[in-house]
Amino acid sequence: MYSRVVNLPVAPEETPRIRPPARRQVRLPVGLDELLVSIRIPSAEFNRKGLFAQFAKVHSFQVRSGGQEMRGALHGGGILSSAHAHLTVLKAGRSEHSIQLELVPGAHGRLPKGAWDVGQGISTVRKHLANPDATWKALLGANFSLSLKRWEPTVRLPLATPGIADGMPDIPRICGLDFAFSDKAEDHFLRRAFVTTYEGIDLLVVRMHMTCSLQWDSNLPRHVVHVTKDHLPALARKRA
Repeated sequence: MYSRVVNLPVAPEETPRIRPPARRQVRLPVGLDELLVSIRIPSAEFNRKGLFAQFAKVHSFQVRSGGQEMRGALHGGGILSSAHAHLTVLKAGRSEHSIQLELVPGAHGRLPKGAWDVGQGISTVRKHLANPDATWKALLGANFSLSLKRWEPTVRLPLATPGIADGMPDIPRICGLDFAFSDKAEDHFLRRAFVTTYEGIDLLVVRMHMTCSLQWDSNLPRHVVHVTKDHLPALARKRA
């Protein structure tokens, strides 16, 4: 009796799937009251009717002004940590629309059941853009309320006003400064800023207007928060 050895084909070892590490939720900077990002887009380059019709089904959104404006709230979902957002689309001139996303710290608290999160809002707008991968020039506006016990302006405030106070019954002091910055070649930069202090209530207020280039995608919140954090040290710093 003969025995025959048969070499069976050996299945190649499967490479184990490695899940990419989950990106952490975006955490808004300490003291931020709101962060608004706004882009202007030619009306012909997005499907306004289709976009508004889809958002009209979401209970936390309203379409107003004869179908020309849409506004609603979104919870943070998996993108924002301890924050929510407001999304607005409105007509800006004859042939443009403004798309605005406002990031606000804290939960909304009054969103109805079935409300969308920030990721759903961003992706739905993206689907209705003629060129979803386009890069847009955006205007950012950030407002901060910081404690003077922990923060201080980079320019010492208040300022004395020699000569200006002559003849005034009380001696005024300059407690706020408005800065305008010239255009630069960088991708994002600070255009305008206002800094003021309220010593009686230990409050430092900072308002910034910045421009940057961005794409309308899920990375938008992370990108605009990074730009904001990058410029705040020019105006306010933590006390040593």
